[in-house]
Amino acid sequence: MDLIKRYLQLNESYHRKLIHHFGTGNGFYSELNSLLFSTLFCLQNKLRLELYSKDATFTFGNGWTEYFEPFCPEFKNDYIGKRISRDYINNHRDKHICYLYKIFTKNDILNDIYWYCRSGWFEHSHFCIPELGIDGDIRQAMKVIIPIVYRFNKKYTNIINNFNNKLELPNRYISLHVRAGDKITERDLITPQAYMEKARSLSNCRNIFVATDDYRIFEQLRDDNPDYVFYTSTSPEEKGNDTEKLFASSQEVIRKNLIEMFASVELFLQSELFIGTYSSNPGLFVGMQIDDRMVGMDYNRWLIL
Repeated sequence: MDLIKRYLQLNESYHRKLIHHFGTGNGFYSELNSLLFSTLFCLQNKLRLELYSKDATFTFGNGWTEYFEPFCPEFKNDYIGKRISRDYINNHRDKHICYLYKIFTKNDILNDIYWYCRSGWFEHSHFCIPELGIDGDIRQAMKVIIPIVYRFNKKYTNIINNFNNKLELPNRYISLHVRAGDKITERDLITPQAYMEKARSLSNCRNIFVATDDYRIFEQLRDDNPDYVFYTSTSPEEKGNDTEKLFASSQEVIRKNLIEMFASVELFLQSELFIGTYSSNPGLFVGMQIDDRMVGMDYNRWLIL
């Protein structure tokens, strides 16, 4: 029996449920990392995971299957599903409705576990799910969980492959994820050239893929490092991303931005060396899958923040 079937069978065997609301208005990889942690938490605690994603901000009414293959049952109760969030900062009415739902069904919701799954206790736990071959720390567990959850459907697999093929990257390349845009509101940004200094110190490879939401960063790196060949999927009109403005944009703009991001993450995973930040959600996600091929510009190890 393959991994997906074993997971489906295991998830279906549990009676008490946890309802996870996916796509509540945060960035995609922030939402994804939360879902991955919920999946692992449910397996460790023998809870049946059900996903509510119908109203996800970036799926246009199609939910999880807009981009991905299904991996767990979809929660059908719109009235409850829309009221589930990451915590209990909802209005009082929603909060009381969720409490009543839990009392009468004995089920759990995302609000109950979100902060635990972002804690040091969770990060340093030992996970043992023998049915899936999991017996180790969180990163070892995620190497099993991610292939179950993060599976693009056929349509988007083809779109992403075609998108990346157009870049004509060589077999050997280093990838950089240089944060810009609204990320300056979260923490001080690291200068783009610092990424290149790190690349120079660690590898003799001269091919660099730059993922950024500001094309000016790509231009700066290219102009300041003429001995390297640079590639990017960022278009010249991109001058820094703002998540709130993005989600207020047209479906076409949102979809284009997501495809570029999905495609960049695939290139991170395939690169000889990935230099990014563990404090970014794409960095957190990539860092769960590759070990000695990722270098953080903010921390010297993978961690949950």
